[in-house]
Amino acid sequence: MLRRGYFCQRPIFLSLTEKVESIIRGMPYQDDAKLPIFWIGGRSGTGKSIALLYVLSQLFDRGYEHILWVGHGDDIRNLPLAVRHALELRQSSDQQVIIGIDDPHIPASQNEASRYWQQAVDLLRQPMQEFEPEKIPVIVCCGPTEQKELFERDNIRPDQVRLYGETIPQASGDDYELLCDYYRSRVGREPPNTGGSDILLTQLFFEWESGIRLTEFAERFKQRIQFSDFSQEKELYNLLSEILSLNRLYAAYPVEVAQRRLAKMSAGAMLAFENLLEENHLQVLNEADNHRGSGYFMQHPHVANAIYEIWHPEKPAKKRQKHLKTAIENIFEYNGNGDEEARLAPVWSLSNSLEPNSPTAARLDSEIVRNLVAPLYRSYRKSRPVLIDSLAVWVDLYVRCRNLEPDRKLHENPIHFALDKIRNASPKAKGLINLCYKFLQLFYLLDKSEKTSVLYSILEQLKLSPEWEDWPLMWDRLRKFTSMTPVYKAENQEEQELVKEVVETDFSWVEDLNNQNNYYWQQVWAGLPKLNRKGRMTVRFFKLTERWLNRTPTHHSWYFIWNNCRRTNRENKFEHWIEERLLAASTDWLRHALENNFYHPFWNKVWRAVFQETVDKQLLADLFEKYLRDTNARKSSNNSWGWSLDKLIQYYETFSPEEYKSKISALQPDLVKWLNISLNEPSLWPHLWAVAHQIEPFEKQVIDMGKTWLSNITSDYRAVRRVWTPLFEITAPNNPEMVTIGERLLTEFTRFYNDKPRNSWPIIWLDLWDAAENRNHEQISFRLRLMEYGKAWIEEAAAIDCEKVMVWDVEDINSWKMIWSRIEEVCTMEESFDLHQLWIGNSA
Repeated sequence: MLRRGYFCQRPIFLSLTEKVESIIRGMPYQDDAKLPIFWIGGRSGTGKSIALLYVLSQLFDRGYEHILWVGHGDDIRNLPLAVRHALELRQSSDQQVIIGIDDPHIPASQNEASRYWQQAVDLLRQPMQEFEPEKIPVIVCCGPTEQKELFERDNIRPDQVRLYGETIPQASGDDYELLCDYYRSRVGREPPNTGGSDILLTQLFFEWESGIRLTEFAERFKQRIQFSDFSQEKELYNLLSEILSLNRLYAAYPVEVAQRRLAKMSAGAMLAFENLLEENHLQVLNEADNHRGSGYFMQHPHVANAIYEIWHPEKPAKKRQKHLKTAIENIFEYNGNGDEEARLAPVWSLSNSLEPNSPTAARLDSEIVRNLVAPLYRSYRKSRPVLIDSLAVWVDLYVRCRNLEPDRKLHENPIHFALDKIRNASPKAKGLINLCYKFLQLFYLLDKSEKTSVLYSILEQLKLSPEWEDWPLMWDRLRKFTSMTPVYKAENQEEQELVKEVVETDFSWVEDLNNQNNYYWQQVWAGLPKLNRKGRMTVRFFKLTERWLNRTPTHHSWYFIWNNCRRTNRENKFEHWIEERLLAASTDWLRHALENNFYHPFWNKVWRAVFQETVDKQLLADLFEKYLRDTNARKSSNNSWGWSLDKLIQYYETFSPEEYKSKISALQPDLVKWLNISLNEPSLWPHLWAVAHQIEPFEKQVIDMGKTWLSNITSDYRAVRRVWTPLFEITAPNNPEMVTIGERLLTEFTRFYNDKPRNSWPIIWLDLWDAAENRNHEQISFRLRLMEYGKAWIEEAAAIDCEKVMVWDVEDINSWKMIWSRIEEVCTMEESFDLHQLWIGNSA
């Protein structure tokens, strides 16, 4: 309670909820549909988990009742189930669903986390494909910043996921004082003196709870353990040292392995171990459910690291190396029937410690890791047959160690063994996808012969398994290494043939009818060679694209592929026959979408593009009129149909006056509907309002919308006059409401922009001046205010450099003349002289 109460007052935590809520509110207005993930990051021990709970509780208090809790770390396997439940909730509720996860990428679950994330995203393909972002849940999670980087490296898919984040800084002196105040108010006494505020909060809480400094606690704890074990080998002390050596790297020590070790110790040692559990110095995570990553932890990893470093200083390094080697080999030996993820979690920790930004990089000397890679791999191979699902971590560890010291020869190279497994594995073999991705991730660190072997091995699997779910994503990564700026450069005939084979494999896959509805078809298509040597689009590429466009009108990538193909043709030696066939395909798509998915957010983009280029526009005009009749435009994901409406009106302007009026009168309800839901649209709104007002100049709803728009507009757009002038003319010149609106515009609008008059300002001023009559005190007062506005405008104009005034257009010059002449008529002789001087000075 002490921690949570403090964090509720910490400023950084107070802003997290607003940021998550802003993401939720903006989801219905996204141009695409991706899974949003908000990652609360920061250093270990800064309070990320409590921040996550705080954000979720605050969201619940704000009315978001559908909050699903996945769990911690290895519970990531529950994510697909949570997403499925979220979709079910959305079927009966309009409320956004939020999913919370604590530490979604810890070493214990790292190897299989990608699979669970991909399963979760696969469940969201329908709302993604149908462009319904509001139906996609929002994931809020927390974890160290380096885990976020590992997550991006291993899992991020830009076409599927939108990753947000906020980093929680280490507590400052102000935070420390705030915490002390909170401690006093809750506990009723001064907090223990821990020597300052320059320590992580996790350590601070530990020291306040124990009442002594961590260094002192570690020494006392060491003495207590050694005193409890009378054996000469101090086996309990060694076991706890090994547990700490793993804990500080975010890995648990399996319960089964510890119990086997304890069974061989004295009764005193076993009793001491049980006391540690009862006193919560030692904790068991998820033992009852036997989750991956379950096992013993001694406090937070930061605290475990501090204790371990006090027990075992950095030198001699052999002692630290021995603890890790013994602990991991015991896990290999005793955990023979356990989960493979639990067995390999410490190895993932070793590999992650080689990441430069990892906090464990400072805790573990890379020399120790390089010394361990070969003996640990030998030990693992002796413990049981090496299956394909266990090889990713060994390849990762070996390659990273070799990259740190290229001249040093490391024995027990797992690379060729792993590639042989890939070539001979069943497409459904567990771990095959992860192993292939791992090789592609490490591709830059491999030597030339290894790169060639990787390309051959994975390409062989892709040929044999075109139905492979990860085929498009795997191939997309593969082709990037052999693209126009290749990472892998073919240097001989054999390698050149390999590169050609990569391209041909791509063509074979996209041309297969069984794959053309695949969600990732666009990614594979985008990697095809588009142009021939003459810089024209290849016939094979275009015919493939044309067939796909005509066969798969419901695919979520239809617009992107159509638009990309059209742009490629335009930018590279334009072929008219290609453009004509693309326009024909788009017309068919517009008809199909009207019948099957008339809320498609790109319908209007396609319609406008085709309408712009088509000579005979009547067919498309009829299609758009049908769109307006058959759809509820309010449900459109954006208001882009207003621009289509504007194009249609421009087309009708070519008709006779009678036909034009008839057509626009029929569109009037749609015009009014769009104006009503798009009041914040600054540029198109006044144009369409002027059309609606022209047809029905005295319609009260149109007049009221115009007044509302003018009352809320904040910048002097050029088209403001299109609303102001007809409204001012049709209402009484002394209408108090219009006078109030006009004076607001004069005071809030900028008078000049880029040394030229703002277009609407002089017009509004002249209308108000000419309408004001000196009949009563109130209007005289208003005239005086207008006079001051006008004089300020003239003075600001006179200050502009003469050369810039010389390029003003006629309307700008006339605005100066008209404002000057009206003020000159009523001002004093002295003021008139000053105005003459300003005019003459700038005219010269």
